[in-house]
Amino acid sequence: CALPISNLDFNFLRAKGEFIAICEGDDYWVDHRKLMKQVQFLRENQDFIAAYHTVVVVDEHHREIQKRFQTFKWPPGEYTLKDVEKFILPSQTSSLLFRNIWRDLDAKVLERYRQCKTTGDRKLALLLAMLGKVYCLPDAMSVYRLILNTGSSWSAQNAYRNRTYDLYRYCIELAHFAKDAYGVNINLKKVRYKQFFAAALGYILNPNDDNKKAVQNILGLNYDNKASLMAYAAANLMIYPFKRLYGKMTER
Repeated sequence: CALPISNLDFNFLRAKGEFIAICEGDDYWVDHRKLMKQVQFLRENQDFIAAYHTVVVVDEHHREIQKRFQTFKWPPGEYTLKDVEKFILPSQTSSLLFRNIWRDLDAKVLERYRQCKTTGDRKLALLLAMLGKVYCLPDAMSVYRLILNTGSSWSAQNAYRNRTYDLYRYCIELAHFAKDAYGVNINLKKVRYKQFFAAALGYILNPNDDNKKAVQNILGLNYDNKASLMAYAAANLMIYPFKRLYGKMTER
């Protein structure tokens, strides 16, 4: 049986045009001037390499989800390595249009990109931010379907998994990729520590095998000092109830 072909090899490396736009899975564009706006922005701003935009998020019933997603940059504007260090994405992948970087990308960088074991949206956003300036336009020109309860989408498959170990490991992979490819140092330590705290909290609140394994796997990587991780988790566990209480009070 043939191995699956990656999106990088099947699509990106075969692209011959000046720009590449992405619309994947069950997401869709809703502004017929979307591509024109993004291409115009990049042609008028030659120092920018990519243009994202804001998106409308809907559920499986096409109802708009009003919640603002912490993983997307807000307010929209220029996206930099400082945002990468906060583990923020420019926007959702269906909003992206970027210059065709693959035609001239160094072979060693390309191979290192292949080896970077993270989600495609995160490593592509990092690569673009290292190659040039990235902007997120304020216009909501595509729809991101966030379906958690049914179907085979990535969101549905991962909605109820403890992903703290995965996210901790992504931080390590992204930092190594940036350093190996371009000698760029990105500091994701704060994000890693937050993921360990989330793993520890998950296990305390629900001590099942999945949550236990997340804590063990993070510690098993031996990447951060275990005593420091434990101290950070302990300090945050002490104030967690008060943060929850404050959040409840401010909701009213």
